[in-house]
Amino acid sequence: MTQSPTKIHLDVRINGIDYVPTVPSQQPLALQIPGPQRAGKSSSSAIGRPSPTFEELLRKQVIRPGDPLYWYRHVSRDLYIVWITDAWTLKTEDGVEYASPSAAAEGMSGTSVNGLKAWRDCRTGKSLNDLLGRPSSKRP
Repeated sequence: MTQSPTKIHLDVRINGIDYVPTVPSQQPLALQIPGPQRAGKSSSSAIGRPSPTFEELLRKQVIRPGDPLYWYRHVSRDLYIVWITDAWTLKTEDGVEYASPSAAAEGMSGTSVNGLKAWRDCRTGKSLNDLLGRPSSKRP
C-alpha cells in the first residue's frame, strides 16, 4: 500500500491578507518570506528577459502588481515568495528583481526551472500555467 504525503498547511499573512498555500511534505520546510514589495524598478533593470506569457496574465488582470506568488521547491523543501511589482517584474525580499517567473526561479534556486509551472498564486494555489489555461505540472 502506497502512503500519500502528509499535507502541511502554512498560514501566511501578507499585507493584512491571509494566504494558505498547501504543499506536500514529510519533512520540515525552510520558509523564506519577504516583506511587502510593491514599488518596482523599471523592467530594464530586472534580471532576465520579460516573458510574454507572464505579461499576458498581467494584461488580463489574472494577477496584479502587489500580488505575492509562492514556489515550493520539492527537491530542497524550500518555500519562496516574491511580489509582482508595478513594473511587472518579480521582486525578492532582498530587492532583486527578475523580468520573468523562470528567471526568478532560476536566480533563487541556481538551476533551470520553468517558472510558469513553479510559481503559484498565493490566493488560489494555482500555477501560472493553470491560470493561463495550460496543462499543469504533476506536483500540487
